[in-house]
Amino acid sequence: MRKTFPGLLSLLFLAAGPAVARSPGTFDGVLQHVRQAAAAHKRPIVVFDLDDTLVRTAPRNYAVLKAWSETTAGAPYTAGFAKVKMDAIGWGIDPTLDTMGVPADERKALMKFWADHFFSSDYLKYDLPNPGAVAYATAVHKAGGHLIYMSGRNAATMRAGTEASMKQHGFPWDPTGKTVTLILKEQKGGDDAAYKEAASAKLPALGEVEACVDNEPGNCNAFHHSLPKATVILLEKPHSPNPPALEAGILRAKDFPI
Repeated sequence: MRKTFPGLLSLLFLAAGPAVARSPGTFDGVLQHVRQAAAAHKRPIVVFDLDDTLVRTAPRNYAVLKAWSETTAGAPYTAGFAKVKMDAIGWGIDPTLDTMGVPADERKALMKFWADHFFSSDYLKYDLPNPGAVAYATAVHKAGGHLIYMSGRNAATMRAGTEASMKQHGFPWDPTGKTVTLILKEQKGGDDAAYKEAASAKLPALGEVEACVDNEPGNCNAFHHSLPKATVILLEKPHSPNPPALEAGILRAKDFPI
């Protein structure tokens, strides 16, 4: 999930650009390759993004806005918050603020509150797994896959909450890092696609990268550049606006297999 702060737009954006075939066997094919590589005593790696890939961030957004509505500044908008439907929250929160009736001149302070809480460990407990995500990650892990959770979350402010949340929801976890590795940004800000391209380029030193799964078209393109032999899958979930065209060879999937 690419992070932007003030002036967030919030709609379910799907990747622009030429149509790319969706294959119902995409995830099954990755799992089969993982099994084959593990049987050949290789170290098959599958990379998963977190926000709006393995987990939904709408509940986190909802919880942050609920907390704000209970502050002195947010109290006038309590009735407006009651109209908000969590499942209608996409990427960002501007349309939700419209629903709440928050005027533009009051949003700057609210956005600071939102950023301070949304990008913190404390609110990660509100994330919920996307359908099929836990089962699929578990299947890959049991098949011998080394899972890489690679996120644009900041390590200093979100590592503890990320670890707790992943364990809470039953995602595979390995405190030794031998079969599951968490990779977060060491510095705040910066372009997520550039960060993921650089970080993923180092992964072949650890094993054979079979696949990368992300909800951001720009990140998928970055994986495609750094790991041309890997299967790259765009999970069609909420993502940032105005994405780059999805490059040829990248697959799409609506959901994880259930």
